[in-house]
Amino acid sequence: KKLIKKAVDEKEQDEKVISDIVSVIHRHDGINYSLNKAKTYIGEAKGYLESFDDSKPKASLLAISDYIIERNI
Repeated sequence: KKLIKKAVDEKEQDEKVISDIVSVIHRHDGINYSLNKAKTYIGEAKGYLESFDDSKPKASLLAISDYIIERNI
């Protein structure tokens, strides 16, 4: 957390600091953790949307949420 806070607080990021942050993310499987959290929240949100009638706005929200999960990072 300190490393990330330092990088955010500084106006110019040091390449080593950024590299260190990326290493920490990979070491702790941060990408998969984040994707799983997103899937959980999106699944919950889709459940709330079920009570609404079908509409263009609802379809758009569902499409955006699918895109967020399915996109390649």
